[in-house]
Amino acid sequence: AAVMTTFLTLIFETQQFTLNAELVFAMVWLVAVLSIGAIFLLMILIREGALSKVASLFYLVPGVTAVMAWALYRFKLLRLVPIARDTVIEEISDIVIVLDREHHIIDVNPAATRALNQSRDDLIGRSDRELFEDWLKLPRLLEIEGQEIHEQVSLSLADGLDGNLVERHFDMKSAPILAGQRWGGRWLVLRDVSDRVRIQEELSQAKEAAEVANQTKSAFLASMSHELRTPLNAIIGFTRIVRRKSEHDLPEKQLDNLDKVLQSAEHLLGLINTVLDIAKVEAGRMDVHVSTFSPDAVILASMSTAQPLLRPGVTLSGEITPDLPLISSDQDKIRQILLNLLSNAAKFTHEGHIEVTASSEPEAATLLVSVRDTGVGIPAEAMDRLFGEFEQADSSTTREYGGTGLGLAISRKLARLMGGDLTATSEPGVGSTFTLSLPLVADVGEAS
Repeated sequence: AAVMTTFLTLIFETQQFTLNAELVFAMVWLVAVLSIGAIFLLMILIREGALSKVASLFYLVPGVTAVMAWALYRFKLLRLVPIARDTVIEEISDIVIVLDREHHIIDVNPAATRALNQSRDDLIGRSDRELFEDWLKLPRLLEIEGQEIHEQVSLSLADGLDGNLVERHFDMKSAPILAGQRWGGRWLVLRDVSDRVRIQEELSQAKEAAEVANQTKSAFLASMSHELRTPLNAIIGFTRIVRRKSEHDLPEKQLDNLDKVLQSAEHLLGLINTVLDIAKVEAGRMDVHVSTFSPDAVILASMSTAQPLLRPGVTLSGEITPDLPLISSDQDKIRQILLNLLSNAAKFTHEGHIEVTASSEPEAATLLVSVRDTGVGIPAEAMDRLFGEFEQADSSTTREYGGTGLGLAISRKLARLMGGDLTATSEPGVGSTFTLSLPLVADVGEAS
């Protein structure tokens, strides 16, 4: 019994084992009874002369040791726990606090003492309400027995530099400690996420500022485009009047100059209208004027308008499914999208053909219009930014073909404004296919 007591004391002091207290006491009594019985047996043997006193020790000590070893193995009184577990708890940067059933602190790790700016002896025995007096929510949560908790909470802690209270944000996890079937207490792990919360708040503020700046930019573009378009319309109008009335009075060279002025002004007006459309969409000022019409009429009219844009040797054909259903949408915006797709196809197709196909999906109540060309194609690395504003496949495209890179951006925005979408597939050297999908009945609420 003395040997066992010494052994158990060493175990408790080194804290390298976990013990079941009830079985430990049972083992102590068992060994004590067996030891007493063995002593009486040895005394009888010595009295009868069958065994000497010195020899009896060689039987007693191994016997007691054997009983102890058997009890340790049979009842699993000692369960080896890695020393690393204690090392992790001591070295972890998260705050670890253990509460008993009365919500008093019974253990903390060094991270808790550093965060709370108090020694371990000062923390042990204090209640959670006393410690977290400004943390009103936590004590109420901890009073619910058996409930696991995972929430983000805030706590005012003293700054280690000047002692001022600083609000910190923690990701808190807590679970009950069960002693058999009884609730024995609760453990808490608090991870400081203040930096993450601060970064999220900064990102949110930056996003809001960017959105406000974007809206301001869109409103400015809309206003400026309107102010530019008014005098430009006057220039175009007066140029046409002069051109018409002086056709027989001015030399041919001067008439050519007037035609150049008119073409340049009309090109500039087209650019301003495009910028104005994008600004209106981004500012939420673009309206959808819904009417019911036949889509094949709009498609054929767009093809007829784009015919003069084709290069020599390039053909334009259409394959429209008979009896296409009527569509309720914005006719002008659909025409604008188709003209933009056809003008792009004509611009980038040097030889071959351009084909327009139209069909409907009755189950999805969707109209599909595709423009396929045999042009230069688009590299795979440029597909992700194809529908971005002021984007083209590469800088050489702008130099060779011109353009601002706004056409596809505004076309997709208009398609989505009407509840549809604009997608593209392409292969360099083979050609590109742009597909416009629109609901047969435009969702004006979604567009708004």
